[in-house]
Amino acid sequence: MRLLPPLIVALSLSLPSSLTAQSGCWMIPDTTANNDSVRVAHAAGLRVLHATALSGSQPVIDGRLDDTVWCEASADSDFVQTSPNPGALATLPAVVRVMYDEAAVYVAVRLFDPSPDSVLAPYPRRDDENTSDWVFVEVDTRFDRRSGYSFGLNPRGVQVDGTWSNDVDYDTAWNGVWSGAARIDSAGWAAEYRIPWSQVALGRSTMGAPLTWGINVYRYTPHRGESANWSPRLPTVVGIVSHFNQLQGLTVPRHSGSVELVPYAAASGTRSPTGSSQDATGGGDLRFRPTPSTFVGLSVHPDFGQVEADPSQVNLTTFETFFPEQRPLFLEGADVFQFNSQLGFTSRGASFDQESPFYSRRIGRPPHGSVPDAALSAEVPQATTLLGAGRFSGRIGEWSGGLFSAVTDEEDAKYVDPTGVHRRLTVEPLTSFTVARTTREFRGGASAVGVMGTFVDRVNMTSSLDSLLPRSTIVLGSDFRHRFAGDRYEVSGFALGSQVEGSAEAVEAIRLDPRHGYGRPDLPNPDDSTTSHTSLTGGSAQARIARVDGSLLWDVAGRVVTPGFEMNDQGFQRNANWLLLAGTWRYRVYRAGHTIRRWSVGSNQLGIGWTFDGEQRAAIANLSGSLDFRNYWGGSLSLDHEFPVTDPEVLRGGPALPVPARNRITATAYTDTRKRWQITVTGSAEHESKSASLVGSLSLDFSGFVTDRLQLGISPYVASATEGWQYVGQPIDATGVRHYILGRLDQTTTSLTARITYAFSPKLTLQLYTQAFLSGGAYDRFNEVVAKQVREIAPARITHDVQAGQYIIDQGTATTATFNEPAFSERDLNLNFVLRWEFLPGSTLYWVWTRRGSDPTTQPFDLHQDLNRLWNAPASDVLLVKISYWIAT
Repeated sequence: MRLLPPLIVALSLSLPSSLTAQSGCWMIPDTTANNDSVRVAHAAGLRVLHATALSGSQPVIDGRLDDTVWCEASADSDFVQTSPNPGALATLPAVVRVMYDEAAVYVAVRLFDPSPDSVLAPYPRRDDENTSDWVFVEVDTRFDRRSGYSFGLNPRGVQVDGTWSNDVDYDTAWNGVWSGAARIDSAGWAAEYRIPWSQVALGRSTMGAPLTWGINVYRYTPHRGESANWSPRLPTVVGIVSHFNQLQGLTVPRHSGSVELVPYAAASGTRSPTGSSQDATGGGDLRFRPTPSTFVGLSVHPDFGQVEADPSQVNLTTFETFFPEQRPLFLEGADVFQFNSQLGFTSRGASFDQESPFYSRRIGRPPHGSVPDAALSAEVPQATTLLGAGRFSGRIGEWSGGLFSAVTDEEDAKYVDPTGVHRRLTVEPLTSFTVARTTREFRGGASAVGVMGTFVDRVNMTSSLDSLLPRSTIVLGSDFRHRFAGDRYEVSGFALGSQVEGSAEAVEAIRLDPRHGYGRPDLPNPDDSTTSHTSLTGGSAQARIARVDGSLLWDVAGRVVTPGFEMNDQGFQRNANWLLLAGTWRYRVYRAGHTIRRWSVGSNQLGIGWTFDGEQRAAIANLSGSLDFRNYWGGSLSLDHEFPVTDPEVLRGGPALPVPARNRITATAYTDTRKRWQITVTGSAEHESKSASLVGSLSLDFSGFVTDRLQLGISPYVASATEGWQYVGQPIDATGVRHYILGRLDQTTTSLTARITYAFSPKLTLQLYTQAFLSGGAYDRFNEVVAKQVREIAPARITHDVQAGQYIIDQGTATTATFNEPAFSERDLNLNFVLRWEFLPGSTLYWVWTRRGSDPTTQPFDLHQDLNRLWNAPASDVLLVKISYWIAT
């Protein structure tokens, strides 16, 4: 036996008894040859780890690694750095082993560290991947090189999990039912995993057939500033899952059809200014795997609760705000229904980065209808009731796909009319939602073609709803991707078609939405917009080519969205009537120097766009860069210049308006990412000289651990905006002439978001989440758009009737035009106390207190007075207790 280096000897002598007894099993790897070019080249290539079938009892998942059964499994090491020296072997060695039986796959990772006192080991709550030592086991169980699961542990045994999709997209919303434990010792720390077969989807389903998985083990060590992977994850390579190494030796277990039942029961009490109420509800999910590669789920009155409220904001644009999905029902198998229709391009508020034919937050949304404005009081449901849902997903060979269907109930609102009579009004009809998706892969997942369809049907429509909502919507499409030239380049694209059907009034309301461009008075055929249409048809398509490997990365995309394309009944769409050519480029250097550790320069977006009528509606150039210093501080800078173009939407269905050039700068700086306390500062400014617009904002994110168990996060935000040409309204004078009014908006917005979390254990946490939001805007210097020119309205022509809340414009004749006071104020307070206890794997008890207050009284922004108003604002309190119990066979 050759002599060990002194460091290795010292570490071996300091190992606890459970390890010294197995020195031949968990021996620290020799790191003296880390710079051996042959060894580095071998670690950078495709490697295979062999899983070993358990011949005896299962290992105890306690993080000790003292089960002798682990010594029967094959081991591998040689992790490759992602940072700070990409491509070099990790300075801290680690060893991984995998075993399995008919019930689960078991993984053990020994993470050596000569300074175990430096291991950072706080107690964050589950799925909170903050500054800590971490180790993740990532597996591509379908072996499609596109999707997978991630299971993470920190040294306290806190669990983090998520799913991979589209090779690079990571979603932390998924919560699997698996076991893990970790422990710090004198050799560093260790982690053990038990991952049941029932929690992962397989690519094959023949009992006893051999399996190959993609696998990676990722380690992050803050005190070294080092991240390393067993499957090299280099910053010059875009793909992630497609570059996993292989896990072989597994076989498909005997399978009689695993069943999981998750019933829940909840009781709540609400106190509001209008009274008090109590409620109790229950329901649950049934999950069934007929084969290891297929999944069936059924839900009855599923749980729609989410811990944190959506953040408050004031949206004065024509574009809808996107909110991420947080409800458990829609997170299971969500990757199956993804359709790659996003594009990273933003111009004057128009953004394509969230476009998708399936946006699950449409299901259970607040009702579309409303009670009459003259109602003395009203009780309107805050969400539509989901009666039930079913979903199926599976994979057979190179084919994969899924089917999702849900039905929401008819909803009624109660109100008191001006005569004092109590009435009911249907504000949402019975509605069914269906999504179907299938994909065929080629060349081991490097190429694929897929199809997707979404369908919405509404029944038993009342006359008021029939004039408001379409009766049915169909969206059908196909997408593809293909990598070539050694996977260095990729071409991709999609095509979608939509058809909306309904009453003439409902379809016309969609056509007159500003994004579709119908009915504008300056169009060649302005009378094209009539009330005779009972359907609307359109399409969207994109083609993209990109370089996805190397120091210089780039992409170019062309996109077409016809004026009639509409998928917002079940999808998310901000834009129509676009012809767009866009691209990005980025040059990155990852070579550690004396001062700079890595840097990059490029353009986040370059693009030009037109409407179908030939109007240039976007032209933007960008230059951006980032720096990361040797001390792990860093920052980024982005500069945008938007050229003068024509905006067809700013006047909300009026004529297109020429808008001037606009400049924007955004800068971000952050402190040492290895530390327990971190600060990130982001500032931005925009300037539009012709309209005298100036917008600035500053945000601060301060987070860290007061103790290992107490975590604090504070995020203040302040913004000040002067928009010279902000849309106000379209008053019609006595002669029937429509006037398009703009005004100068002075708006101040401030918010404070705070999170305080205390962990009693990795499974029991108490969190306070609160957000205070204040915003106020006032208008002056009104302008009118005449012949596509912005003309100031002389102050002498405007009368402000404060008592009536109106402005009156003297037209210089016997007629006047009147519009309502556009000033606004928004004050919101959201407060949540959440006690979460996972008392058994997959079984959770929640105790939640929520307080929500709001005061929309319009007055000039004054921080002191607004805080007083917010503190004294009418508020509702909800106390909720919910328990869910996981049952598996």
